[in-house]
Amino acid sequence: MKYEFIDVAPKGGLKATKTEAFDECKKIIQEKAAMGWELVQVIAVKNEKTGIGMLAHYTIIFKVND
Repeated sequence: MKYEFIDVAPKGGLKATKTEAFDECKKIIQEKAAMGWELVQVIAVKNEKTGIGMLAHYTIIFKVND
């Protein structure tokens, strides 16, 4: 079994829509599924340095059988 991890950072600062980064996650999930990869999990990774729970990025985890 093979795993792949893809990070998706928040986009556009104040001009971005509220769901722009997550919409990008959905697009990646659909593309990888079409290539035979199975979604394992989407993790919202927090910024550990700020201590206030700000989103650092999303990590999307996929798996595929070799």
